[in-house]
Amino acid sequence: MDAVSITPRDKARRRHAAAVGAMQWPTMLTLTRENLKGPLTVARLRDTMRAFARLRRTKPFRDVRGGIAAIEATQEANGWHDHIHAIVDAKWLDIQPMAKAWTRALRALGSIHIQRLNQRQKALAYITKPPNPCQRATELEAAMSAPHLTTAWGTCRK
Repeated sequence: MDAVSITPRDKARRRHAAAVGAMQWPTMLTLTRENLKGPLTVARLRDTMRAFARLRRTKPFRDVRGGIAAIEATQEANGWHDHIHAIVDAKWLDIQPMAKAWTRALRALGSIHIQRLNQRQKALAYITKPPNPCQRATELEAAMSAPHLTTAWGTCRK
């Protein structure tokens, strides 16, 4: 019988399921940045996650009670597209101040998308999904094996 491999993202999904289920105002926040023309690197992914950490310390983020976030990278015709999907517990997020704060935290051009969630566990499965097997280029595998591809804070930190 073959052993089932549990990936780090599977572990993250299991670890965060209860926290997402307990959120009062679950909201999906997607944070993007300009595509990378060259190879995807661990340094690029860490830079994106550090920008997200800076964003969490800004005024537009102060009413977020907690959340779960994961970084994702996809290869597109115009380069690597690394971005963050976060499920946050927030009654209200004002898109304009949040977008300005994300651009400042990123220190580059970025954009955001905010959507109230109806299906929490489906959203959690989405943000913790493994990389697309069609995009398992060597650089993606190397970069995505970096630590801290998912993070939790506030009421979701356990």
